[in-house]
Formats: sequence, C-alpha cells, structure tokens
Amino acid sequence: MLFLVLTIAVTFCISYCSTSTTPEPEASTPSITEREVNLHKREETFRIREEAFREREANFTLREHALRDREYMLSVREDNVAEREKNIGPLGNAVTTTPKPDPHLMRLDPITNKYYEIGSTEPCSQNMRFFAVPDPDSVEGRCDCDYQQCSRPLIYSAQFNQCFWAWSQVHPQFLADLFQNFLI
Repeated sequence: MLFLVLTIAVTFCISYCSTSTTPEPEASTPSITEREVNLHKREETFRIREEAFREREANFTLREHALRDREYMLSVREDNVAEREKNIGPLGNAVTTTPKPDPHLMRLDPITNKYYEIGSTEPCSQNMRFFAVPDPDSVEGRCDCDYQQCSRPLIYSAQFNQCFWAWSQVHPQFLADLFQNFLI
C-alpha cells in the first residue's frame, strides 16, 4: 500500500513538474515603424557601400588607362632604341638616321621644319601654343591662340602673327604706326 501511495505521488510529481504554470515568454515582434527604420538603415548602408564600390571602380579604371598610356610610351621608346641599335654601323659608330618622332606626342612645324611637342610654346609667339593639325593623316602642327590659358578672349593678329588679349593689349608697333599716321 505504501508502494501504491508512493507510486501515485511520484507520477503526480512528474506530471506536475513537466507542465509549468508560468507562460513561456514569446519572441517580441518588432513594430512596423521599427521594421521601417531597420530597413532604412540597411538601405543607407547598402547605398554607402555601393558608392564606395563605384569610386574604387572609377579609380581602378583611371589607373588602368594611365598604365596603358605608360605602356604605350614605353613601347615607343623601346622601338626608338631598337631602331637606333639597328642603325649602328660596322665600326660601332651610330649612323646619323634617327627614328621619326611619335605623332601622338610631337608634330612637324612646316615653318621651321622641326618637330615640337604638342602643347609647347617654343615655336610660337606670345599667348600662343603649338597644336596638332586636326587631320588624322597629317603629321603637322601649327601655332594658335591658347584659349585654355584663362577665360579672357584672345584675338589673333595675322599682321603680327600673335594673339592679343581682347580690349586690353596692343602690339607696340601698331601703336607706333597709329601715332605716326595721326601726326601726319
């Protein structure tokens, strides 16, 4: 009998202990505004990461173009060296022929019959710069007004083969001729 009471007590305890009377805490579900804020934060983070990626991609592209340009310049220099080495005579002295300059960097000035770098001011008059002739088959260049120097307009004078600032600059010979005609 004692055994029976003890068995009932153990069964009751097991069944009572396994079922808890305290409710389990439910997982809290975020409200709609919290979900919208979280979504906005995720979108902003994604946008920032995407901008950083685009910036890195643009920098990479610029570096890649610069590297290609440097490789091209080096290949031109290597070709020039190979041409000079090919022109060395049997006694070890260099033959006087030199390779033609690169037409992407230098052009022939028909007036002086010399090659000048594109963008240089050496063969040109004041306020002028040496430009390539737009014809793709041409290797010539010519001097023209340097309009990219600043925003002030330049006017070309064929009489003096020079560019003057509009409304502020006159060639001294022009003034001398003007005053000489005025005094006569």
